[in-house]
Amino acid sequence: MVKQETKLGVAITLLIAGFITVLMAQASWQSNPAVTPTPTASNEATNSPTPTSKATPTKNPNPKPVALTYWPDGLVADDVSNTLANDRSCSFDMCVFVKLTAVRNCSSITLDGDIYDINDELFDSFSTDFKGLKKGQSRIVELGEDALDDSEDYVELSDSTCYK
Repeated sequence: MVKQETKLGVAITLLIAGFITVLMAQASWQSNPAVTPTPTASNEATNSPTPTSKATPTKNPNPKPVALTYWPDGLVADDVSNTLANDRSCSFDMCVFVKLTAVRNCSSITLDGDIYDINDELFDSFSTDFKGLKKGQSRIVELGEDALDDSEDYVELSDSTCYK
């Protein structure tokens, strides 16, 4: 019985000594960065970027603004089809008449239209380019398309662009 207790005591003492040795080794690794521990399952080596002495370029705090090729507020485009219904007839199967008024000088103008079907659902979209206008000028243009399908019913102006 004494031999078993002695063996058990020795085993416990060795286990505690081993644990203390591991703790001391870990403490010395943390206090001495020149010593690199061998990677283990719980202490894997990682590739981290090392600081360099080169100066890194800094971002310009005031980025260069993007140069727009159009005036966001350069044109007023109003559908005037209802006011001109008796005066003008459509040269397309479906059209609207749009009064363009230049708020800025427009070198050219693009009007975007949407085609709707008989169920008032969007069927297709299209664009048409027009000659530009000088600031303050107005004119009425026809925006339209010929129907390719029997279900196409009408067009509407969806957007307008005044190019610089």
